[in-house]
Amino acid sequence: LLGFKRVVFYSRPFMERMQAKLPSRARAFHLQGFPSNIGVDPGGDISALLRDFRRAGAGLRGAYFGHINRGRGIEDALQALKILQDKGHRDLSYVLLGQFDPAQDAYHRELALAVESMGLTGVVQFTNRLSDREVSLALQACDYAVLPFPEGASLKNGSLSACLCHGLASLTTVTSGTDAELLNSGALLPYAPGDVASLASNWERLLGDATMRQELAHKARALAPLYSWKEYVRARAHIY
Repeated sequence: LLGFKRVVFYSRPFMERMQAKLPSRARAFHLQGFPSNIGVDPGGDISALLRDFRRAGAGLRGAYFGHINRGRGIEDALQALKILQDKGHRDLSYVLLGQFDPAQDAYHRELALAVESMGLTGVVQFTNRLSDREVSLALQACDYAVLPFPEGASLKNGSLSACLCHGLASLTTVTSGTDAELLNSGALLPYAPGDVASLASNWERLLGDATMRQELAHKARALAPLYSWKEYVRARAHIY
């Protein structure tokens, strides 16, 4: 950090820790969260995509967008879905947007078996790899997002920025590493990482409260400038 004229951080808490440790360099440190890695497709016809979603008429659709790997909290989401299903919710739908290849990936095989053994085959859908445009259309076809980051949501989560820019009410984790911009926005329905009971309870609230979903979606769209590529490039050029 001492060898560069400028240093760009993607996380405010991390930047502030480094500023406290290196106060003489504090003014050389800058914050830039990741812009949305998926642009909003303005002219997409989502009707065909809706037909592709299993149980297309079964109510609200939740989205997960990101890598389908270990350590992503996906198991917590499955456990929460199981709790909701056991409580009598029959209109559940959770679509995982990301590369999924059980034939080649041992973890993906474990997930597929877990979904089957938990009785969630009619609830959970894996789309496999999609183009950027298809991801945008899929996000537009969903009603909310559940992003169970074990480390907590932050400005460095490109998948969160994509969901927020697409106006999705987002249920996700919050920790001491979550940036103030996100905490103060009111755009997130938060819970603590690993707290499956809280995840299930908040998920149930999200499903049952249309006004809450609309308010979260409105606040999510208000964050779009924070994730704008145009603003990102302008600020980076200023730093240079």
